[in-house]
Amino acid sequence: MPYILALDVSMGHSYSVLYKDDTCLFEDEIEHTQRGFHALLEEIQHLPERPLIVFEATGIYSRPVEK
Repeated sequence: MPYILALDVSMGHSYSVLYKDDTCLFEDEIEHTQRGFHALLEEIQHLPERPLIVFEATGIYSRPVEK
């Protein structure tokens, strides 16, 4: 089973959770800023494989995540 990064998107920030199988590896809140996305990228770059990224398209709130 792949790593799964789930994002709960809100205005200006998202809650992120990384799972492998049934185990939660980390939870965090990220700001929708360059610094926030860079911190998330650093977390997932250390994984042995790319995670499957899942989030709900919430219109204008999810646009920064989609980019």
